[in-house]
Amino acid sequence: MAALQEFKAELFKALGHPVRLPILELLNTGEKTVSELQAALDIEASSVSPTCLNTGASTSRHAKKRHEGLLCCA
Repeated sequence: MAALQEFKAELFKALGHPVRLPILELLNTGEKTVSELQAALDIEASSVSPTCLNTGASTSRHAKKRHEGLLCCA
């Protein structure tokens, strides 16, 4: 049960910023670069990059999740 609660906490943390939901919706259709996300959402790149990092898109974890098909942030 603790693992489920930890998963839920991480999920809500990842969705805790208003820009993250639109980013996830865009990524649902396939990989996008930060520039593509920036253009589609009309926001600064500095708003996109930290959001990808805060949703788990960091170096080795990012590569593993992309390989497993769980993450599409390029």
